[in-house]
Amino acid sequence: MSETTLWEDWVLQNVARGYRSRGYKVVFRPLPSSLPHSLANLEIDAVATKPGESILLEIVNPNRISGRKKTEALAAAIGAAPGWKLEVVYAPDADGEGLLPQPSSKHIEEEISNIRQLAETGQRRAAFVLAWAALEAAARSLQAGTNEIWKRPQAPRRMIERLAGDGYITPDESDILLGLVQARNSIVHGDVDLEISSGELESMIRVLTQLIVSAPG
Repeated sequence: MSETTLWEDWVLQNVARGYRSRGYKVVFRPLPSSLPHSLANLEIDAVATKPGESILLEIVNPNRISGRKKTEALAAAIGAAPGWKLEVVYAPDADGEGLLPQPSSKHIEEEISNIRQLAETGQRRAAFVLAWAALEAAARSLQAGTNEIWKRPQAPRRMIERLAGDGYITPDESDILLGLVQARNSIVHGDVDLEISSGELESMIRVLTQLIVSAPG
C-alpha cells in the first residue's frame, strides 16, 4: 500500500467517524452484493447508512486524473440507484508541498466538460469541488512560468487575490469567488448537509471559461 493510499485511508477513517457520531453505520469497501445493481461493478470506498439514507463515500485526490474519473463514473451510476447519494471528500497529497505540473488549456476545458456532466446528473457538490481544482489548475497554467510559488498548492483566498491583482479576473469575479470560498472549505472538510445551487456552480464555470481564454495551449 502506498503512502498516498495510507493518507487517503486516514482521511476516510476520519470522515467515517463523523458519520458514526451522527448515527450512521459505515462499511468500508462494501461487497458488490450489498450494493444496487448500477454500483455493483464499481470499487466503493465506503457506504454510510441509516434508516431512509444511503450515502457512498468517495475520497478524491484532485491531483489524480484517475480519482476524478472514478468520481464521474460513480456520479453517473448513482443516478440509476434511487435513494442513494454520493459524498465526495477532497484529500490532496499528504505533504502538500510537491511541485505540480502545468496543465494545458485543453485539459482544463475537458475538466469543465466533466464538471458540467456531474452537474447535469444532480451531483453539484462533486462538480463544485472539481471546479475549485480546475480553477487552481487554470491559475497555475497562467502563472507557473512567472513565479515558482504557482507550482505548489494554493490557498483559495490567496489564489483569488493574486489572480485579481494580476488582472486575470475582474473585481466582480473576485467577489463571486471569494463569496464561495467558505462553501468550498465546508464541503471539503466534511459538511455533508451544505448544498450548492446551480447558480453558484455556473458562476464558477463562467470564471473558469474566461480564465482558459488567457491560458497557454
